[in-house]
Amino acid sequence: MKGEYKGLAARVRLEASTALHIHCYAHRLNLALQDSGENIKEVLNTLGQVNSVLILLKVRTIKKFLIYYHRAFINILSKQFQSIELDYKHIKELG
Repeated sequence: MKGEYKGLAARVRLEASTALHIHCYAHRLNLALQDSGENIKEVLNTLGQVNSVLILLKVRTIKKFLIYYHRAFINILSKQFQSIELDYKHIKELG
């Protein structure tokens, strides 16, 4: 909400004419860095590399997660098959 007539500062001035409006310097700095960063090739390359590293870390984490649960699933199946085999041997001995 910016603007001389319809922005937030204008609305505040309508309610309290003595109010002092000071624009947020952190926001100004952020806007300046965004504007300058879009025009500097090195900044764009660095941000691209950081993004690639983050994607790689996410993929590696997902792969580790899947491998862990795949191994756990295999272990559960293995135990189930062992119990079935033991039951089969027991039934065979009874017969």
